[in-house]
Amino acid sequence: MHIWNVDNNEYTKLLLWRTEKDAFRVIQDGKYSPILNNGSYTLINRKYEDIFLLAFDQINTRPIKIHDYQFNTVVEDYIELTFLNLTSPQTINIENKHGYKVWGYDRYIFVSQELKEELEKVAGNELSFSTGLPFLGA
Repeated sequence: MHIWNVDNNEYTKLLLWRTEKDAFRVIQDGKYSPILNNGSYTLINRKYEDIFLLAFDQINTRPIKIHDYQFNTVVEDYIELTFLNLTSPQTINIENKHGYKVWGYDRYIFVSQELKEELEKVAGNELSFSTGLPFLGA
């Protein structure tokens, strides 16, 4: 069994700035991908919410709004994930991988095999999965 890094299949240039606890504004235009994240937040499209809630004791979720003042729009299709389960290069290979599990590390999302399989049922080709911490060579 592996721990899988979950990411968008396509890169987005969209950049957001948090303006309130549950609100963001667009500071650089780009495509609304299934996952919007950086080092200070992780947002996922609401269509994946029920899947992540299978690991309800390992995350907190909150609905958010994204304001684009250039186009005068408000997007409410995302929730913010806050990880209660964290991993690291030192611990990723010894984590309990059985069942519905989700971990955070920096701006990255990691899931167990079981959660990956559930995400794949909904994602089609929107998400990509890679094992471990490939960007750190772990």
